Amino acid sequence: MTKNELKQFLKLKDEIIVLEYELESLQNRADEDSRIYGVYSLTEDPDAEISRREDEIKRRRAEYTRELHRIEEFIDGINDSQARTVFRLRYLEGWRWLPIAYRIGYADEQRPRKLHDMYLIPQSMRA
Repeated sequence: MTKNELKQFLKLKDEIIVLEYELESLQNRADEDSRIYGVYSLTEDPDAEISRREDEIKRRRAEYTRELHRIEEFIDGINDSQARTVFRLRYLEGWRWLPIAYRIGYADEQRPRKLHDMYLIPQSMRA
């Protein structure tokens, strides 16, 4: 797991919310023919376009949900509870380093950073 993959967690959660809103909006538009023709050109088939877009949204939502689960499983797999707390607060909750340090009992953000970095270094590179 890379730092960039972990940083995507909150962004993916937000994007899933946006996709669900978009899906709900499409479904509402399907019930209102007059609004459909205001959004789509008259040469397109509105029902087919809505169906295609719904399928795309559902596919992306499933893909993002799988990625969220993969990140959560990585964090849950960290054996050290303090390191697991650092990862949860940093990536699942979006906390900054200093509040994390205070939460785990340190006044300096270097301790949680070092703990964090230790778990991102591949096992083969550890001394």
